[in-house]
Amino acid sequence: MSAPRISVLMTIYNGAAFLRPAIESVLAQSFCDFEFVLVDDGSADESRDIVRSFADVRIRLIEAPHAGLTAALNRGGAACRGDLIARMDADDIAAPERFAAQADRFDREPDLDVLCSDARLIDARGQTIGAHRMGDWNGDILREALLHRRRAMPIIHPSVMMRRKLFARLEGYRDFACAEDHDFWLRAMGAGARFDHVARPLLSYRVHAKGLSRAKRVEQAKNSLMSVVAHLAREKTGVDLFVERPDLLHHCREEIGAVLAREILPAEASFATIKKLTRAGDFARGALAFACGTFRHGAKILPARRRAFLRRLSESSAARVADQLRAARLGRVR
Repeated sequence: MSAPRISVLMTIYNGAAFLRPAIESVLAQSFCDFEFVLVDDGSADESRDIVRSFADVRIRLIEAPHAGLTAALNRGGAACRGDLIARMDADDIAAPERFAAQADRFDREPDLDVLCSDARLIDARGQTIGAHRMGDWNGDILREALLHRRRAMPIIHPSVMMRRKLFARLEGYRDFACAEDHDFWLRAMGAGARFDHVARPLLSYRVHAKGLSRAKRVEQAKNSLMSVVAHLAREKTGVDLFVERPDLLHHCREEIGAVLAREILPAEASFATIKKLTRAGDFARGALAFACGTFRHGAKILPARRRAFLRRLSESSAARVADQLRAARLGRVR
């Protein structure tokens, strides 16, 4: 059997609530030369039964004990046979022309490695609640966005199509819990991969209360920032903390987590309350919440000030780690 052009990679963990429309959107693609690799990560709900209800020969269901998202992604990635891997989440909706549009770009641009797209934001009912637009895009803008504007989500993971050889070259995702994609993009960027995007929404990205990013916000924030520190330290020293100094990575990650919990996350929560009240038209309570937030958190109540703080934190942490690595290297030489 010849390999398909595209391997669609979806992981599932208790995703029954939104799984059927997600699968249907993949099977309804105008581009048909794909296999659909679904990894069930030990679901306890009806997820596997939903997958089995589709009689489509392109579906390949892999069942595994629960091991977490990173392990499930790598298990599925290793099973992919296509030249291109299209990521897809179990709660999102792909536009019918998504695979055709992205595959065409790869055909026309042989040096392209990673291609993402704009997205429509939807709620649990499938109603549009916003849009994610990339805007201007080049290597410098992407680097700045990945390093210092993490909340802006420069790349929406399930909108991505990438070359399988890049996935293999980087040996898949690494266990930066809830930020494994961020670490992957930074490593790909460091390896010279070329990124680009399609400036129209090819994905409906679902934002809901059970989404991974909200349920594990603290862990995501800590590991996202740590992936930046590891990248900057690697640029300075050539040392991959994840592989060569996991002890130092763990220590730095815990320090960063403590700073975030003390300085940033409470201010973010206050600002989220302000936005919610203001969007609901409750301007009086919104103004009161802003006054209280400013009193408690100072200038960090403002997103721009939080970004500046995070930038200083990541750069100073990376510099400190680099100094420790150099000192350890000198000690070994002596």
